[in-house]
Amino acid sequence: MTNVFFQNAAAATEPSKTAILAVDDDDDIHLTLGPYLQQQRYSYSSASNGSELLVKLNDEKPDIILLDIMMPGKDGLRLIQDIRGITKAPIILISGSSSDNTKIAGLEMGADDFMTKPVEPRELTARITAILRRSSSQRVDEPMTLTQAKRINCGSWLLDRQQYQAFNKNGKSAYLTIGEYRLLEALVLSPQCVLSRELLYELTRVNDLNACERSIDAQIARTRKKMNLMTSNRSQIKTIRKVGYMFWGKPLVYAT
Repeated sequence: MTNVFFQNAAAATEPSKTAILAVDDDDDIHLTLGPYLQQQRYSYSSASNGSELLVKLNDEKPDIILLDIMMPGKDGLRLIQDIRGITKAPIILISGSSSDNTKIAGLEMGADDFMTKPVEPRELTARITAILRRSSSQRVDEPMTLTQAKRINCGSWLLDRQQYQAFNKNGKSAYLTIGEYRLLEALVLSPQCVLSRELLYELTRVNDLNACERSIDAQIARTRKKMNLMTSNRSQIKTIRKVGYMFWGKPLVYAT
């Protein structure tokens, strides 16, 4: 009984472990990273796809999320928005691709870091430590960022990230398709910044292997037309010749 008492007392005083939730459909990743991170005094939980991830987030409160990009169903880039609707836990994207476009797309969507497979465990723990250090040093009253906002006031219209749609002040919808919405969202999340066609293509394509970067031009034209009809104002999407497009609206205000 004495030994049990002291064991329980020790457990009660031991600081809680940093909780890591890893999302990857590759079992070998979990077999490699799980035991290593647990040896490093982390708590490790796993999910193999987006559906399992969302279930886990309803039951657990991870301190950091390791998120693979290429998975069955909804890919990692699309899951970032779902995650941000539930938790502000830092996200490290993990991808088999070292493409700069993929990396930039992930960071633009709200990820905190990016690693290329194969993941070196010691580098991963160093990055986890650095991210958690930055997170803990941030002020509690820090204003919400664009990627965290569920609704964004763009002046004469509102981008509703929960409904995947844009509305004017009277509640009239622009009736954007998913592709048009994602294109507009990508531009709004990077105001006053030029986004190349290549990057916009990475951010907006939906498992369409026949799509091409030039299809972005057609989507831009349709989006501009719908936004003009909704607000009767000139489009806030500016063409930068031979480069791409930019959202040139006024500084954005977060809607309540």
